[in-house]
Amino acid sequence: MQGSEPSWQEWITSNLSAGCDPADMQVRMIAAGWNEADARAALASGIAQVFPSLTAPVVALPVVPDTGMIWC
Repeated sequence: MQGSEPSWQEWITSNLSAGCDPADMQVRMIAAGWNEADARAALASGIAQVFPSLTAPVVALPVVPDTGMIWC
C-alpha cells in the first residue's frame, strides 16, 4: 500500500489542510497507481488526522468516476 510511504502521507495531510477536495485527490492517487480501496482508506485516515472532530459518516468518500487529470 502506497499510503505507508511518508511522502504520500505528507501529501495527503498537506492537501487536506489546504482545503483540497478529497474526491479530486482520490482521482490523482488512482492516476498515480493506487487502487481505489487503498486510496479511499488513506484519505479517510488523513481526514481523521486533519479533522479529528469529524465522525465516520462524515468522512465517507464518494466513488469518483475517472474524468481525466485533475490538479489540486
